[in-house]
Amino acid sequence: MTAKTLKIVAFSLTVLLSLAASAAAAPNEPFAAFARDPNFALGADRQFDAGGIYWRMMLAVLLVLALGIAAYYVSKKLGGKIINLPNRQIKLVETLYLGSRKALHLIKVGDKSIIIGTTPTTITRIAELDSNTSDSSTMDKPK
Repeated sequence: MTAKTLKIVAFSLTVLLSLAASAAAAPNEPFAAFARDPNFALGADRQFDAGGIYWRMMLAVLLVLALGIAAYYVSKKLGGKIINLPNRQIKLVETLYLGSRKALHLIKVGDKSIIIGTTPTTITRIAELDSNTSDSSTMDKPK
């Protein structure tokens, strides 16, 4: 057995033993495990409110979902602006995805533009363009 499997088995046994011990201590009380919790005190004047807990849980789930959507929206809106800050010398101008994890990137370094190709294992310079280059027939070949 691996260390991860042993940890899972030990945790499961701990949970099962603690549940069994709390059930054996007070078999007639359904909430015996929570008897010492001051936030869960059930008395004659207070009834268990499952509806209130349900709505608080749903509100928490909706809040987490709204925060996730807001984080996604902000990352999409500001992602390009953070990458291409105005004072940077190297700027990513454009990316063209060619397939699964393969892309061409147009990068501007100073007054030169460089086209590179990327795969999961390599980065290759395809061409180098000067600022006065207007068509693809005058591209510099990589050395």
